[in-house]
This record gives sequence, structure tokens and C-alpha cells, in this order.
Amino acid sequence: SDSSDDTATDDTATDDGTSGWEGPLADFVSEAIAFIEDLRGAPFDARPVVVALPDVDFIARVESELEAEFAENPDRVEEATVAQRAIGFIGPDQTSDEVLRQFLAAGVLGFYDPETKKLVVRQVSELDLLTKSTIVHELTHAYDDQLFDLDRPELDDDTLTERSWTFGALAEGSASHVETAWVETLTATERSDLRDQEANFGDPGMFASFDFAYLLLQVSVYVEGEPYVDALIAEGGYEALAVAFTELALTSEQI
Repeated sequence: SDSSDDTATDDTATDDGTSGWEGPLADFVSEAIAFIEDLRGAPFDARPVVVALPDVDFIARVESELEAEFAENPDRVEEATVAQRAIGFIGPDQTSDEVLRQFLAAGVLGFYDPETKKLVVRQVSELDLLTKSTIVHELTHAYDDQLFDLDRPELDDDTLTERSWTFGALAEGSASHVETAWVETLTATERSDLRDQEANFGDPGMFASFDFAYLLLQVSVYVEGEPYVDALIAEGGYEALAVAFTELALTSEQI
């Protein structure tokens, strides 16, 4: 939809609510869309739906999305639990879905759902720089989805390659590449403020409850994905990125 009514805040975990900063949110979404289109050289096919939720409602939304995914793939949850217990990522009494819920509640600022085509962000403190950078990141997922289709559940069933992980690294690398480009347009003071907001987000002590290797795995698609995408674009422009979405790397080693 091209209507600004689709860019809404939401205090009740539904998609049609409003709050005091609906106007600034809608204005920034338009600004971020223009930035992405200028950087990538082509327009969005349609204006993405953006929903901003207060902290409690955002976590409830994330958990609801996870519950639906786990219900569709109970065998995959069981397999992940067995594997993660065996290598020490989680405790003997924990399950993979339980730990993932805890991790996402502690560290996720927003997400884009390629099935519903909706972008949901956590309302941290009005429309601060942290929320803005999250919106840019997630809008890039929406942009890539319109161009390359990010809804690829069949990759989770591919046991012969690592395409499920390499696809995640490519998608997150693309979004992080654009987010970094946006951050570079900020003043030095704004970049410092953004780093402070990132450092003070949530409860840093919460991450001490996770196995360090588990945390490394969760952030690996970001840490490895961005320099991979940077290298693709430096060598072949955004056309090379398009090819990479079509011809996925088969192994993490390639990333």
C-alpha cells in the first residue's frame, strides 16, 4: 500500500493502533525509504507496513511468531534441542526453543516477516537513533524481499549444504550494509549517541546466562554477512548482490 495509514504505531499488539509519535515515525519511514532507494538505485515495489510496539507488546509479538513457527516444525525443534545439548550450547534441562525465546527477548530490536510482509520494531524511547537504525535495517529486508523473495522455508530442509545459514548471512549482510551507510550520514555526535543507546539497550547482564559459543552462532550471520556483502558490492556493484541472492553460496566457508 502507498497509504501512510499503513505506517502505524501500536500499543495493543494489533496493527491499527496509534500513538503520539505516529507522525514522526511515518515521516522517518518515508525518509528511510528514499535513502534505500537512492543507495540501491531502484524504488520499492510497494510501501512496507511498519508497526512500532512498546516493549512488552513487542516481546509478546516475537513469542507469538516463534510459537507459530515451532508448531509448524516440532521435529526441527527436537533435533535442534538434541544437537545443542550435545555440544553444550544449552543445558541438559533446556530446549532449543526456550533458549531462543530468551535470546530474542533480550536482544532483538525489530524483525521483518517475509510471509506477512510486515516490519515490526521495538519502541525503545520515542523515535531515537536506535529505533531509526533498526527501521533502516528492517526496511532493507523488505526491499530485498520485494526484489529477491526472502520467504524460502525450503532451505531449512536442505541437509546437504549450508544454504540456510549462507542465505541468512546474505540477507543480514545486505541489511547491515545499508544500515552502516545510513549511520555514516550521521554527525559524529549522533554516532556517539547511537553507540550509547546500543550499549544501554535492555539488560546487558542477561547475556551472561547464555553459552558464549551460542551467542557467537546467533550473531554470526551479521558478523560474517556484512563484510561478505561489502566485498560483493565493491567487486561487482549491486548487480553482484542480486546474483548472490539467486545463486546462494553452498557453504559457510564461502562466506
